[in-house]
Amino acid sequence: MSSAHHIDWIEIDLDERRVAVVDLSTDVPFPIVRVPVVLRAVGILTARARCNQHGVWMTRRPIADG
Repeated sequence: MSSAHHIDWIEIDLDERRVAVVDLSTDVPFPIVRVPVVLRAVGILTARARCNQHGVWMTRRPIADG
């Protein structure tokens, strides 16, 4: 990552509940982020990331039981 083009933050939600937030810095050129999430219910998992040039990107995946 560089100050010219980088990801500012990542958020992980399960349905409407925030389960993780990662604030990133341009001080680390190639960050590795792992977010372990234990899911105890079905729902919709949503991940958002904000790029300083392209705005907020989002993806959603349904989480099925078993």
